[in-house]
Amino acid sequence: MARQTDIETQLEANAQAAAEVTVDGTTTKEHPLTESIAADKYTRANRARRRPGSGVTFQKIVPHGAV
Repeated sequence: MARQTDIETQLEANAQAAAEVTVDGTTTKEHPLTESIAADKYTRANRARRRPGSGVTFQKIVPHGAV
């Protein structure tokens, strides 16, 4: 299938990593995975919307036997 994008690899890395880390008194939190997935869906929808030819297409319908 198609190769993975940077966003997909980042989502996989976020899913496998810890959500909160404390080192030497410094605490770091990441955004929840659901927010990352929602952001991915949003960017893919915008990218698909900008693609020419996607969305509504118009075709002329001609019945058989019409002149």
